[in-house]
Amino acid sequence: MLRGPIIAGLDGTHSALLRAFAERPSWTRGEWEALGTSVEMLPAGSLDTVNGTLDRNGEPLAEGDEPNHGRAPLGPRASTPSQQTASADDRRHEGTATPRPVARPPLDVGQVRSVAQIGAPPSVASLRQRLGRSGRRGEPAILRMYVTEEELAGDPSPQDALRAELVQAVATVRLLLRGWYEPPAAGMLHLSTLLQQVLSLVAQHGGVSAARAWEALCRGGPFSNVGQAMFGELLRSMGRHDLIAQMHDGVLVLGLAGERLVNHHTFYAVFVTPEEYRLTSGGKALGTLPITFPVYPEMFLIFGGRRWKVVSVDCDRKVLDLVRAPGGRVPFFGSTGGAVHDGVRKEMYRVYTSTEPISFLDARAADLLREGRENFDRYDLARRAVVPYGSEVLLFLWVGDRALNTIQVQLQARGLTVTRMGLGLAVSGVRPEGMAQHLRALVEAGPANPLELAATVRNKTANKYDEFLPDALLDADHAARAFDPAGAWEALEAVVRGASGDG
Repeated sequence: MLRGPIIAGLDGTHSALLRAFAERPSWTRGEWEALGTSVEMLPAGSLDTVNGTLDRNGEPLAEGDEPNHGRAPLGPRASTPSQQTASADDRRHEGTATPRPVARPPLDVGQVRSVAQIGAPPSVASLRQRLGRSGRRGEPAILRMYVTEEELAGDPSPQDALRAELVQAVATVRLLLRGWYEPPAAGMLHLSTLLQQVLSLVAQHGGVSAARAWEALCRGGPFSNVGQAMFGELLRSMGRHDLIAQMHDGVLVLGLAGERLVNHHTFYAVFVTPEEYRLTSGGKALGTLPITFPVYPEMFLIFGGRRWKVVSVDCDRKVLDLVRAPGGRVPFFGSTGGAVHDGVRKEMYRVYTSTEPISFLDARAADLLREGRENFDRYDLARRAVVPYGSEVLLFLWVGDRALNTIQVQLQARGLTVTRMGLGLAVSGVRPEGMAQHLRALVEAGPANPLELAATVRNKTANKYDEFLPDALLDADHAARAFDPAGAWEALEAVVRGASGDG
């Protein structure tokens, strides 16, 4: 596979990168990044491209039964497509979280003539913010967007055949031109940030009463969805972790752990970096993997150029136990800067069902869009949501990530293996008629209880100070952030009603 100037499935630069990698038995992460830089490639993106190609060709990146510690740099990501922008402040961490937004510190890069976006943006609002970096001082705002799509061969997956990333990019630009943006998400708790703000308030004033803190931050502040009972539980949890202490007169002051936290230079930055999980198989350490996506037993991922199945998830010790998996679909996590909104997915549906040419596409992109529309018609997705593909059933519901998260967890609770596949869900080991029975049962049960769903999720610690939250508050925060039970039920009800011929 490594002979010749070009490796099947890779361009010349990626082929050179892989050949150079094969010349040494082991690499550190820093060496891998330096290697990528030497051929003018973004290390994260080049890693995903190489791993994805090797997975499709069935070739391992590491020789032997499992990758060793030295090959851990090729495991820091599952096969989640990397998305990098040219802006200096816009290097994003992989994954969604239950799709999870990764906040970044503000950085004004000054006057920019044009902005390059690589990959489909996750939201119209984020695209508007990036485009706003150009067009200052009376100059026009210029956006150049680049999307990578797979070359189709054999029996491609519907995700690839639909050219979904290109269509998402088209949808976000169309919405931007119409002046539509995602509305603020209602009902969010932001308990990790609230905890940080309590510490900031105590540090600022040298002490504050619980009542005054709640008045300032919740009743009359930005955390209006947090009631007194929940705020009291948060304070008690902070006390148990020695972040705060209560004096005899009721005033809250910083505890020893709180003092250390507040005095650290990273305290005021609320953004987070991905938590690294240790990967093991049969008691043997494989390496580490930054986790920014939902993990659960029976799901598949790529590590070291090989396919693995998750056996167990230990969130406390940050350990994933894996076994080699000869088959199964690797999750496509899509955009990693935040959850895709219902409005974006519905606009994608309108792009697919329209024959209108898109004026801002170049010739190659226009051809790919035409191809995606043709495959949309071939799968008959305007009339059906359940599509058999191999040993799986794919669900195309045209709803946002929060509704998809809800349905995914609901189906998992019914004993099914469900994987996020960009646009929708892939369900293993069930036929379309069996899938229809599951969907009818979910509709008959009514909208799900988000707290009950959250209680089944293993890795809920998504934000910087989540480690100080008790399980009940973690469940509440995750339920508000990650799920949309009403939207999920409405989508399923429409599918079931359409299948029965009603309406």
